[in-house]
Amino acid sequence: MRKKRIIIGLIAIIIAIVICAFIMKYFKDRNNANEIVLSTNSGFSYKWECNIDDKKIASIKKSSSKQAEELEGGEVLITFTVYGKKEGTTLVSCNYINPNTNSSIDSSSYIINVDKDLNVTIQNSD
Repeated sequence: MRKKRIIIGLIAIIIAIVICAFIMKYFKDRNNANEIVLSTNSGFSYKWECNIDDKKIASIKKSSSKQAEELEGGEVLITFTVYGKKEGTTLVSCNYINPNTNSSIDSSSYIINVDKDLNVTIQNSD
């Protein structure tokens, strides 16, 4: 009976530690992230695609789209969030793609610096 209580207690402690680790990682990632904000027109079917050169240093994902103007066909701001994974420098290339021809009609490049604390800084390299 005593062994059973000890085992249940240890399992509960392990579960609590795992949950705390996930919560800490979630907040650490949120605090160290930075954003690239690009503009498009809601009247066009063009889209921004961003690719990171070294995925071991940082990761990138599209996090939101926000209408900047109330008018239909107005400016839309596309936000890409960059997260640091390990210390280093890499490049992000963003292309404005025409889906009909699958060709890029505009592009932007950014230098991503990740420090030892995984803080992300972004510099425009164009």
